[in-house]
Amino acid sequence: MGAAQHLAKAITVAAGSLAVLCAAVAVAAATTGAAAAVPAALAADAAGSVAGALGEVLVRLGLAVTGPVDGSGVGPMVRAAAWAAVALTGAVVGGKLRGLEQGFFKGVYPPPRNLKD
Repeated sequence: MGAAQHLAKAITVAAGSLAVLCAAVAVAAATTGAAAAVPAALAADAAGSVAGALGEVLVRLGLAVTGPVDGSGVGPMVRAAAWAAVALTGAVVGGKLRGLEQGFFKGVYPPPRNLKD
């Protein structure tokens, strides 16, 4: 039960992070207005340092997660909503698992009685 709760928590955190990433790319696409400017703007200082290389990897990861970037930012925002729905589902499942685990220890109150029919 504990492993399932940890898995639900990990899915919630990962999907929530991806939702924020998709939303950030959508906002960047909508404010710049040009689809080609978003990857260039995000990777502008990938000059050869370790931080630049890490930034380049993160930009490529972000573009892989958000899909093709259009000038309006609608596509990444739809993906952000989908990832947010996955995060919400993970949180709900984690809460239900927690309640199920508590049911094993606390039980139902008042306890059932052995009554004759």
